[in-house]
Amino acid sequence: MTHEGTTGRRNSGLKASFTLWLVPKRGDTAAQRAAEEFWAERVKKARCNYEIAESQLRHVVAGQSKWPLPEPHGTAVIDAARLKELEARNEYTRSLRIFSELLVAGELPD
Repeated sequence: MTHEGTTGRRNSGLKASFTLWLVPKRGDTAAQRAAEEFWAERVKKARCNYEIAESQLRHVVAGQSKWPLPEPHGTAVIDAARLKELEARNEYTRSLRIFSELLVAGELPD
């Protein structure tokens, strides 16, 4: 499957064209598609986990700013929520990087 298009720039009537190959021309395309589907699902799950962790962090921080008194041991709760959010974000960016490299180069990065 390829996607073709132009850059859309207007220069003296010339347009640069590009072709993005989602599946390499050589090799096992069935295995390539299976890997793409696997990593697409990993990216979806990682993004969902990140959004949940981010929401939980916002909830914990909001709970600490309530008046008159914040929750006891609030700093430890916020630190734990921040660590969970950071881990989820790192996994999301890692999965996204691997999936992107798979689509662009047709191979898994080192």
